[in-house]
Amino acid sequence: MKLWNKIKDAPLALYVYAVTALTMTAQRAAAQATGGTADVLNPIQQVEDARTAAQATTLDVDSAKSGAEKIADVLIVWAAPIGLGIAFFGFWLLHKANQDESGRTGKGMALATIGIGGVTCVFSVITFVIVEYIVGTK
Repeated sequence: MKLWNKIKDAPLALYVYAVTALTMTAQRAAAQATGGTADVLNPIQQVEDARTAAQATTLDVDSAKSGAEKIADVLIVWAAPIGLGIAFFGFWLLHKANQDESGRTGKGMALATIGIGGVTCVFSVITFVIVEYIVGTK
């Protein structure tokens, strides 16, 4: 029985071996076709190129900090309209729940949606006002 299982599984094993060999050959050829800099058999040159590029970069702590501040400003500014949209969607859900005479539509989800949207909008506006006018970072 064991011999029969080995014979039965032989085509699958041959297929797996062939696919693995072809995949490795294709990856090696694709890596060397990129100009010889991405040789998978000799990754030391890749490491040296990466170190050289890292030393030549202009990225420093100040530019990373200013980039993070710009991203935070955009998120704070866009959170208010998104929160208003969520709140208005909650009001629409509440309106639909009030029109439902069968009582199958619950009002809890609508009220939770209004709360989440309202809190998002309020905190966004408060954060923007504090950062822009009270702290005066801008």
